[in-house]
Amino acid sequence: MAFHVGDKRRFRNRFSLSVCVIAVGLTTASLRAEDWPQWRGVHRDGVWTDTGVVERFPDRGLQVTWRVPIRGGFAGPAVAGGRVFVLDYEETPGSRTMDGTERLLALDEETGAVLWTQTWPAAYRNISWKFANGPRTPPTVDGDRVYVLGAAGMISCLDAETGEVVWQVDTAAEYGATVPVYGVSHAPLVEGDVLIVVVGGEPDAKVVGFDKATGEELWRALEMTSETGYSSPIVIDAGGARQLIFWHATALVSLNPETGETYWEQAFRNTGGLSIGTPVHSGRYLLISQFRTGSMMMLLDNDRPAARMLWKGQSRSELPHLTDGLHAMMSTPIIIDDYLYGVDSYGELRGLDATTGERLWQSDALTRPGRFGTAYFVRNGDRYFVTTDAGELVIARFTPEGYEEIDRTPLLEPTLHTRGGASGRWSDRTVLWAHPAFANGHVVARNGREIIRASLVAADYADDIAPVHVLTAGSGAAQDARAVLEAAADTMGVTDMTSLQYSGTGWIGGVGQNYAPGQDWPRFELVSYTRTIDFGTYSSKEEMVIRQGRYAARGGGAPIRGERRRSVLVSGTRAWDIEGDRVIPMPAASERRMLEILLTPQGFLKGALSSNATAVTRNEDGGRVTVVSFIALGRYRVNGTITEDNVVRRVQTWLPNPVVGDMYYETVYTEYEDVGGVQFPMRWHQHQDFDDGAHQPNVSGGTHAFGLDIVTDVRINVDGAALTVPDAVRSATVPPVRVETEQLADGVWLLGGGSHNSVVVEFRDHVAVIEAPLNEARSLAVIEEVRGLAPDKPIRFIVTTHHHWDHLGGLRTYVHEGATVITHAGNRAYYQEVLRARPWLLDPDRLSLSPPEEWSEGYIFETVGEKYILGDEGRTVELHHVQGLNHVAGMLIAYFPKEKLVVEADLYTPPPPGDQSPRTPSASSRTFYENLQRLELDVETIVPIHGRPLSMSAFVEFVTRAR
Repeated sequence: MAFHVGDKRRFRNRFSLSVCVIAVGLTTASLRAEDWPQWRGVHRDGVWTDTGVVERFPDRGLQVTWRVPIRGGFAGPAVAGGRVFVLDYEETPGSRTMDGTERLLALDEETGAVLWTQTWPAAYRNISWKFANGPRTPPTVDGDRVYVLGAAGMISCLDAETGEVVWQVDTAAEYGATVPVYGVSHAPLVEGDVLIVVVGGEPDAKVVGFDKATGEELWRALEMTSETGYSSPIVIDAGGARQLIFWHATALVSLNPETGETYWEQAFRNTGGLSIGTPVHSGRYLLISQFRTGSMMMLLDNDRPAARMLWKGQSRSELPHLTDGLHAMMSTPIIIDDYLYGVDSYGELRGLDATTGERLWQSDALTRPGRFGTAYFVRNGDRYFVTTDAGELVIARFTPEGYEEIDRTPLLEPTLHTRGGASGRWSDRTVLWAHPAFANGHVVARNGREIIRASLVAADYADDIAPVHVLTAGSGAAQDARAVLEAAADTMGVTDMTSLQYSGTGWIGGVGQNYAPGQDWPRFELVSYTRTIDFGTYSSKEEMVIRQGRYAARGGGAPIRGERRRSVLVSGTRAWDIEGDRVIPMPAASERRMLEILLTPQGFLKGALSSNATAVTRNEDGGRVTVVSFIALGRYRVNGTITEDNVVRRVQTWLPNPVVGDMYYETVYTEYEDVGGVQFPMRWHQHQDFDDGAHQPNVSGGTHAFGLDIVTDVRINVDGAALTVPDAVRSATVPPVRVETEQLADGVWLLGGGSHNSVVVEFRDHVAVIEAPLNEARSLAVIEEVRGLAPDKPIRFIVTTHHHWDHLGGLRTYVHEGATVITHAGNRAYYQEVLRARPWLLDPDRLSLSPPEEWSEGYIFETVGEKYILGDEGRTVELHHVQGLNHVAGMLIAYFPKEKLVVEADLYTPPPPGDQSPRTPSASSRTFYENLQRLELDVETIVPIHGRPLSMSAFVEFVTRAR
């Protein structure tokens, strides 16, 4: 199977990794076709009834029949009567109040030709600047009329043939409606002769029924005692009546669609007015689901328009490990028989028992993880076409037993930005938040730059040999990139390469573990290194033998005694390590390891050739080079520098990192030699993080991460390169953040539950936390636990023992919370760099999105020389500098005189229960013991950041016995 990135990827499947080619049954012509005239299809239920569509996707990607440039917007298209209708928006140049123009385009469905456009002014000044990108709601087409609702509340009825305005209602001017903070987002609904619109008019016109022909008001309903929310209404048949179902900020209501009369109402309050997903109706079930409030299931009465609550979730948290059922955000869930499925708060796919709300299973295989993860579900027969916010189209089934992925292919590049804060959390993250239309055997999808129509007709792929127009741009830059890539692929033998194996010797760096902030990453010798890659299945196996060798034993991870063997593997979305005979699942590492396949010279060429690559040329190192760029795995920009000799000299990208944000990552490839008729680099040199050595003093010196000084063997198209995923790895998922609390003394708690602990200390009017490890998610969970332990007391101080990245990843979270940082004086300059409020584009944290005022004023540091006293009249904590340590400069320990506790990190890690301590104490343990003696600290209990507390006597026995 060929290696495709921009074309097709089939590697996400909880139960099976599909590598099947296109099915034989694709020769069947489409037997049924229908339009997609409004939000979520003909009946607003996300059902597409076309037959004769593909069972699997072609390897080369979907055939695009046309693409048309458009402007910004979140509104998906509508397809009806041989036309495609789509809304967009353009801000007036120089506008300081976000005034602009909304536009409706009518395109020929078969050719994409623009038939007409209609515009009207739109003021986005009342919409959050993070979301002022364009209209939200797709048009609604009814016969020869098309109805649109702009993000600022303008209702327009237009002639579908000519675009002429039939009537308009400005809801802000005529109803006193206030534009919601995220823009008007309710799709208009036609019921008989009534156009139903969520208006939000004062005082009693939350929902209004208009004469669809004239725009005259027929009825109004619901007082404006709460926000309108953002959920589009539906009409259902239940209880012997047509019922208009509308979910607003405080209740789910049923109205008579002809009169606006209220049939029934069920209170359901949610935070921020964020009722977004469309209510889901199936049989007697009626479901709504919200980000923090969770889900509510109503049971509809069979005999009259009435309903009762069947169950409601109890959790009020957005955090995945604290949610109790389904907490959807923008995704509308689905109900199949007596089960419901949906995408949860941070992108988790979940299956629930519809009768009870009990969660049956969870999978991370559908969408990329992240807050406000989104997917749109469209049923076709017994399977679903799912569009992810990463721009992928997935064919899948959902059962009570789990998620079954049939196939996956790229659909459209995510380009929609929300002005520095997509979803209010990710700074400038690109997303695809526009629901596509499925009509007449095709999918019609839009992003912030273009709208495309791609075939899903099986017969169009019956002969999957002839060249087709796949999902690539037709720009000159893309054409230039392809010519350069093809020349390099020929020179480097990539065209016919399916797998690769290379071996060598060199060194590896301990990224994030330097001895002092201004020094490089510590290095270790690679006695041997072999990597085997199978490009068709995203498989990679790195086997290495590491020793301390000639490098100084300073910094994290040092010294290495003897030789350490390590195997790092990935196959699709499954990653694992092997240590001896142990298989260690590493589910959180799969995306990065897949990406690293594309960062090899050969992987880069294959990925770029299969993608919408662009190219620029420039002078570099005395010659002309071409820099080719493409988006990998839906969100990583990968650049490759190709020389005039047609070889890849450098590949660079940026990776999300909880300490430094978008971390620079590059590998330089030099000393090319002929290997079996193709060119291969004999020297590899990798940098992780950026060291601008021109600026002195250099407070952040780490950069050199990996090097192959000598390549000893190269083999192409080797047998057995594709890996078999162990069962334990296939079923592994990223564990949720778990906080386990253990009280150490009155007002002192150890917060564990993971690889790193924190210690919480309560004072009279505030709290201090010792250590902010790993990342923001861990810190948010700890902070929530702290609020329960010491209600109404702010976290005033965050103490960090040292600057290594695994202990520093949550620091920014505490600074955002308002805490003052206490650290060794030698760390201050580096921490100031870490706490810079620059944009983080890949995985933004709270500090990058909303930096506190205190940061800009500089009131966030207290520094320690040799000793620092933290406390009040009821308690003191002494912070001491550990002298003579090779592990790290500026290490602090925390001593509690009254409780006789000492908190330490990395100096001694107690073995797990049942394991024995090593025969010989490490240099760090000996130095720790010597410092306790030097400082004359009266210690009874050692509280480690790694592991469980232990007695001082046990530690002393270990150190002295080993001597």
